[in-house]
Amino acid sequence: DRGRTVDGVTQVLVGLFKVFVVAYLLDWSGDVFSTYAGNEAWRIVVALIAFAGFFYVNFAGYSDMAIGTGTLLGATLRPNFDRPFLQTDPTAFWNSWHMSLTRFLRANVFTPIAAGRPRRQAFATAVTMMLIALWHAMSWATFVFGVYHATSLIAHRALQRRRPARTDRIVRVAKSIAIFCWFGLSLPLLQLSLGDAVDFYRAMIGLR
Repeated sequence: DRGRTVDGVTQVLVGLFKVFVVAYLLDWSGDVFSTYAGNEAWRIVVALIAFAGFFYVNFAGYSDMAIGTGTLLGATLRPNFDRPFLQTDPTAFWNSWHMSLTRFLRANVFTPIAAGRPRRQAFATAVTMMLIALWHAMSWATFVFGVYHATSLIAHRALQRRRPARTDRIVRVAKSIAIFCWFGLSLPLLQLSLGDAVDFYRAMIGLR
């Protein structure tokens, strides 16, 4: 089918561009996790911002190539990312990040625990996020990563009940920047041991 062929090839090319051009240009940022001890605080911050971009683009690019290849072979695969860094709250972010994993865990973990039981939503959120964290690695650092994001989601849900979200454009832009920073700050926990991650954060704010 000509339409599916064009769509599949286009998505594969987009994925190739993300991985072999954009991610390649940002690849240097990963060195910060081995060189932070000798770097100035502002250099660490810049590298961490670049690494957050690399982390997303590299992952999304490989997902695009897989989805595009599936289209060429006659399989329709659902999107794995939906502009996560343009989202304005933690819940929307996780609903648009690594969506294949979050859909699976929502259906098989969160919903069975929380369905029809509002008081169990916080517990279901914590369990789901811990599984997402430990899916990356079994370590104390990834455990803290899970706690960090579970706490953010639970706190956001509690605040959302008390006051409606504002939709002003400038507020949305500010929230998207905050979401980028919020997620980027958790990435050292996926790259370092817990002790080294603590040292990284200290170096990032100028404490040695």
